Amino acid sequence: SSRTMHRASSVPAPPSPAERAIGWIRLVERISSLVTGVVAVEDPQLAGWVRQLTERVDQATPTGTGGSPEELAIPALRNRLHGYRTQLLAMASWFAGLAALADGRPNTARDHLATAAGVAEQLDDQVLLCAIRATSGARDRALPLARRLFVEGRLTTHEAAQILVRLGDRNLAEVAMACWQATLPDPSVTPEPTGVDRWAVDGLRAEAALLFDDPARAVWHAEAALAAFEEHQRLVSRDMLRTAATDSPPVARMYGTLVLGHLGLAGLSGDGATMVAPVADRLATRHLVAALVAADRAKGLSAPLIRRPGPGGVPDRTPAPAPDAGAGPDTDAAVRGWLRAGSAWAGTYQSLVDTLPTGAVSADHALALAAAADNTLDTAEATVDRLAPMVLVSRVEPPPDLLAAAGRLPAGAVALAYHLTDDHLIGWAVTRQQITAHRIAAPAGEILADARRLCAAAADTSGQHGPGLAPADELARRLLAPFDQAIEAADRVIVVAHRGLALMPFHLLPWAGQPLLASRPVSYLPAMAMLSRDTIGTPQRIGADAVVIGDPVTATHPPLPGARTEAAVIAARLGARPALVGSAATVEAVLAAADGCSVLHLASHAEAAPNAPDLARVLLRGGRDLTVGELMGLRLDGALVAMTCGHTGRGVPTVTGAVEGLTRAAFMAGAA
Repeated sequence: SSRTMHRASSVPAPPSPAERAIGWIRLVERISSLVTGVVAVEDPQLAGWVRQLTERVDQATPTGTGGSPEELAIPALRNRLHGYRTQLLAMASWFAGLAALADGRPNTARDHLATAAGVAEQLDDQVLLCAIRATSGARDRALPLARRLFVEGRLTTHEAAQILVRLGDRNLAEVAMACWQATLPDPSVTPEPTGVDRWAVDGLRAEAALLFDDPARAVWHAEAALAAFEEHQRLVSRDMLRTAATDSPPVARMYGTLVLGHLGLAGLSGDGATMVAPVADRLATRHLVAALVAADRAKGLSAPLIRRPGPGGVPDRTPAPAPDAGAGPDTDAAVRGWLRAGSAWAGTYQSLVDTLPTGAVSADHALALAAAADNTLDTAEATVDRLAPMVLVSRVEPPPDLLAAAGRLPAGAVALAYHLTDDHLIGWAVTRQQITAHRIAAPAGEILADARRLCAAAADTSGQHGPGLAPADELARRLLAPFDQAIEAADRVIVVAHRGLALMPFHLLPWAGQPLLASRPVSYLPAMAMLSRDTIGTPQRIGADAVVIGDPVTATHPPLPGARTEAAVIAARLGARPALVGSAATVEAVLAAADGCSVLHLASHAEAAPNAPDLARVLLRGGRDLTVGELMGLRLDGALVAMTCGHTGRGVPTVTGAVEGLTRAAFMAGAA
């Protein structure tokens, strides 16, 4: 019949061998782009995942033997795929080694880097081997190889410039930079690249300018690179707090170059250099403060999201609200809902990174989970865009005026802030009256390894780490001794640490013959920008609305009778309502009671995943727990938050300095 004929004609014909080849070639092109992306972000997990994709594309190689140009290209492209698979194996180990170095795990780093170098040698890939050596501290072995490859023309101009600048060979780096820049478009004829290419171009120019002792040019190019990066984040990123996007070694180098450039302009150059300037002299402190602002800016804490409430107690989340969308309860609720949705979105992807490669979830289920998280965040973001559009526009806003913020330090307090680059430790001591800056040449991995050992020794009750806290003396020499005079004159110390140093107990470092805490109260801030909050320097607000939770009933963890007693005693001492304990400690009850409270005290079990900070949680009754997102979405402006839950002090440090986890969530919710 005609209906049957119509149905038959609507069935697509099977693809021809040439069409199948074209589809496969497009997949190979996508793999090639992904490999480039892996190199750009230096991510070991991404390298492993792309290698799995490469294997699947290889398995899907068309088997046709036709004579079309597309089919004839298949053997050569398949050889390229095989090369990618082996290179990605080396890259996964290489970048895992770099991450371990940055995290202060030298033994793990050495094993990974040896594996990567071994694979490169098996491939006889001298360029890859040179890059591995150049970035892993093996300068003595990398430099002769780099020079030979450059002279033989086996490095691209960009590879040569990157490697030789990183290795500090000023003469050849100058030649390589000139050769590379000659290949770039003439900006008077063709606009320079934008986006990722732009910040990579200016980032390398900035590093080279530092090598050539030109800090002004280094600052100019670093600012251009970061402007391109931050604009990209503002326009396209779903990473609302920017922690995932900035957790990238190339991005960290851009911020670090900006810090070092400003210090160079201030005249603070050379190992062990120190400079002191009065806060009132803005000209003298200009570049010292600019360097500190750059270090703070790297942490991604947006000023509009950390400000205290505006008039009437309504959180002023919008620095410049649209005329038709002033700040108010609806705006505040929308922003807090957006924070919750953003954390849930990040947690979904953090979970999939671990589960998808293992086959624990199917690809279809993973796509469904990701789509649901995307849709929820889309809806929350659309609401914020309608009620408070400036929140989205200004979330990449630079930190506030830090000198003005320093004026709000408590009387007699000194803020000690730190920043680590690959090869330098920079510190600042800031008081109401003056700013002191100090820099030393020291590998970041070495300092972070000492910090790890100190944490392990402090937590050890078995005595296996030996007597005392062995790394503490060396850490104190580097971190506290340069600021002895500022600490001596202060009666309180506020620490603004960087990367893995933020997980270290600074209060245990020896100072004047005893732990620092023995002579001065020590407190911590995640960023200097937090000094812009109105709660800094004001009396702590403690009232009968305090919320205390203890010993929730959980199906997976044993009871905590001590936590139950702790909660009852604290609630009574504060004159608060009875503590939520046992079966009463549900997430619904906690969220309802805690919003707007003056004190939130949590005594329970907690869980923290090593590579998934947005999945950290305080366990409550009923299987639904207090997550990072729900804590971040509470209104805790000026509240005192105490978490005695075992793992709540843990977090995941990023290479640009932020530490993600429950503590950061409490700060973002407004906790004092």
